[in-house]
Amino acid sequence: MHYNTKAKIAKRIALAKEVLSQFDLGKIQATKQVYCILSTNGYSCDVCADGALAVACCGVEKMQEANANMVVECLRPYFSLTQLALIEAAFEQTDIRYATVDYNVPIKEKLKVAAKKYKPVWRSYTGNGKYEAKWVAAREERLQKIMRNIIRNKGTFVV
Repeated sequence: MHYNTKAKIAKRIALAKEVLSQFDLGKIQATKQVYCILSTNGYSCDVCADGALAVACCGVEKMQEANANMVVECLRPYFSLTQLALIEAAFEQTDIRYATVDYNVPIKEKLKVAAKKYKPVWRSYTGNGKYEAKWVAAREERLQKIMRNIIRNKGTFVV
């Protein structure tokens, strides 16, 4: 399957933009270790990075209570398995989920790099001469950065 046709590149960019739009509207909430679960309010759903892309692609109704196979089936026409693994490793901040997949050594190394790409950073200076302990790059920020990475790099998540 060739993933770099103009139509597929455009679709990946459109999906990433849709995720950012849905996030801004409060329709998706970034949550680790969940593909897509409808929130109790019935208005939004909790998603991981791959789950957010799948919701943007196939809709909440189809992805509600989704498992890995459903997400991959939805996104496979547009993203390679390697791209999906890198995106999810960056969001979940671990490459353990993909340890059982028979990736070659360079891909395994990329997964490790992706898992560390958006690690929280400890910042203490808040300006105005004040210092405050604070973690940055929370899951919401990570999800947004991942989608912007896909948009900025013409449809490809770059580690």
